[in-house]
Amino acid sequence: MNAPTNDADTEPRSYAEARLRTCGRIISLAPDKLAALTDLACGFARDIRDGCLSQPAVADRLHELADAYGLIAEHGIDVV
Repeated sequence: MNAPTNDADTEPRSYAEARLRTCGRIISLAPDKLAALTDLACGFARDIRDGCLSQPAVADRLHELADAYGLIAEHGIDVV
């Protein structure tokens, strides 16, 4: 099987982990970046509930992307 691996690890990444890792592309291509971030957060909520991802990992990644694309500066931390 040609699943991506975690660098030195031999375990394949889960689909949820791959989506979390590459979700910045979705935001970068979206005309409404805040709406795209909101949609991603809703989608990752299911992965958190199912135990595929941890809440801190998702929160850190989405916060990192919101900051990188200027959403926090534009809308404020309370909105984002």
